[in-house]
Amino acid sequence: MSAQSEQVVVFLIATILIILFVWIYRRDRQPRTGLWMLGWSAMYVHFTAVLLFHLFHLSLQWAIFLKTSALAIAGISFLLSVSVIYTDKSRRVVFVILTGAMSMIYTMGLVWNTRQIWIYPVLVFTAASISLLHVLRYYGSHGRYLYVFGLVVVPQGIWSVQQSLLHNPAPGLFSFLSTFFAVSGLLYWRYYRRFTPGVVTTSISFVAWGGTFVVREFLHSPILGEPGVIWDLPQYFVAIGMILTLFENQAELASNIAHQYRSLFEEDLAAVYVSTFDGHFLDCNSAFVEMYGFSSKSQALSTSAIACYVDPTQREKFTTQLKTKGQVLNYESEQRRQDGKPFWILESATIVRSVDGEEMIEGSVIDITERRNMEIALQQSEERFVAAFRYSPLACSIISLDGKFLNANENMFRLLKRSADEVIGRTEVDLGFWKSQDDSSAFLQKLRSEGSTQNLELEFHDAAGEHHVGLYFGTLVRTGEKECIFSMFLDNTGQRELEARFLQAQKMDSLRKL
Repeated sequence: MSAQSEQVVVFLIATILIILFVWIYRRDRQPRTGLWMLGWSAMYVHFTAVLLFHLFHLSLQWAIFLKTSALAIAGISFLLSVSVIYTDKSRRVVFVILTGAMSMIYTMGLVWNTRQIWIYPVLVFTAASISLLHVLRYYGSHGRYLYVFGLVVVPQGIWSVQQSLLHNPAPGLFSFLSTFFAVSGLLYWRYYRRFTPGVVTTSISFVAWGGTFVVREFLHSPILGEPGVIWDLPQYFVAIGMILTLFENQAELASNIAHQYRSLFEEDLAAVYVSTFDGHFLDCNSAFVEMYGFSSKSQALSTSAIACYVDPTQREKFTTQLKTKGQVLNYESEQRRQDGKPFWILESATIVRSVDGEEMIEGSVIDITERRNMEIALQQSEERFVAAFRYSPLACSIISLDGKFLNANENMFRLLKRSADEVIGRTEVDLGFWKSQDDSSAFLQKLRSEGSTQNLELEFHDAAGEHHVGLYFGTLVRTGEKECIFSMFLDNTGQRELEARFLQAQKMDSLRKL
């Protein structure tokens, strides 16, 4: 295969790689994948420059400058993608401007053969010093990464400065490129820290990629001359390793999500289950097994969900509502444990799809038997109170703290000789129980201090003007969120009349005897 054919093949491979990494970035828009795409875009320019040089006979100097600059941009992008020092955007800009710009200036001086030989060691020394300063500020003077930096960068920097002073500045360029890619490999391993094919392949390939520039440096190769396609193999392995790493990341993420879901599923205090619409349980947690009294999870999964309902029609209503709305919240139903004992549950469920696209029910269940029993007991208590209130032989009423009648029984209406519409909403002062609002306020104050009052003599006139006298009983109660007065009135009007007649008879008898 001719050199031109090789370049065409390399160009096609680079085209496939750049399309692949653009697609990856569109699906995973993270800064790291964005820098990977930028790096491979630069590599695409690198290969394009070589192809254009062969096809259109471009200026050798411009072709060399383009492909060398593209290599530097790619190395910087890959290094920044895995660096923890330059995660901040402003730091990245500083690194690109200083280190990247120096590598570009170095390349321009080398390609156009500048006579200012002193500029080469200055650029190498400045770039190495800036990088060393960043490492020191981030890791400290005793960090192990400082020693790694010294072993990788310092020897190359010293060698490059020495060679440039001997009028051989080419090793300095190789030193820049070698550092970018070799450090990228070390940082790649540090970033992921796992022995997987993708991470191991990428890390080693990056180091090998950086090593190719060191070998060229000792072979005194022309500036990125063409020693052969074999020299590009580390680049392809880096691309393959990066793609494998992304697949590994997705697999690890899916595994972590599955593990978290399983942990939440099993450790949930509520009973959680997954079933089909025909009632076949597919999965459940330990809380579900315990709630329904199953001896094991396998027994639970072999039981039909329909058999758990005391009334099967409740299951039909539940599934119908679920299919209609897509979810059911706080559905109450009576269930049956394995020992036959009924209990009440509060159920919420939603429709999920399996891998095969089959609709399934994912639901959670809470035992509300105790709450349900309390509600029933409260309801029965309220019914007993209502019955006692309604059919009490005494005149009973519920009055607000401002003295308004909220409710009353028939004996109260009969006593007042008024209809319900004439009593409800009116105050005790309006109906004559108290002569004035001051008397009503004084009674309320006494009631608040004592909590209740008994055998309070009270006189009033009904709607027909008849005089009534009796004993008033009152106590503070709470109905819902309001505090009210529950009152009872024992009418002693007839007894008082008998007592008065008896006293009158006694007086008449005494007069007769006299």
